Amino acid sequence: MNNGTLLFMSQTFVRATASFFLILGLAAVGFVMIQLSPYQSSGALDLLAVALLFLGLLVGLTGVCTLLALSIHRRWPAIAGAAPGKSTKETKLFPSAALRQGFLASLSLCAIMLFSMLKILDSIFIFVVFLLAGLIEAYFQSLER
Repeated sequence: MNNGTLLFMSQTFVRATASFFLILGLAAVGFVMIQLSPYQSSGALDLLAVALLFLGLLVGLTGVCTLLALSIHRRWPAIAGAAPGKSTKETKLFPSAALRQGFLASLSLCAIMLFSMLKILDSIFIFVVFLLAGLIEAYFQSLER
């Protein structure tokens, strides 16, 4: 992954991508909420509408979480995978880490919302979902070093 293009994204590109995801997600959620009924005419749950709602939430939350991760990385660069011990001025940040972390956080939040909708949400599910996201992020950061 050291030669990948995701490693060399600029902060401006990641911010623009995250903003685009945020706007696209808001538009998708707004469309689903206004135009689509969550139930079919037979009274059954419309799985397509629910899937589109979760897809819109995933895309929109990816934008929000990526922008949040970018601002957190400025204060704590080690979260982005920077080598510890260096000063913040010398540290080379990887903005692609914010995009990846934003996606993992939004995927975790959508999984928690899905578990809640299915009425199987428990505190252990919340712990395990965020633990898995952290382990996946640790794996990808170990590939970058």
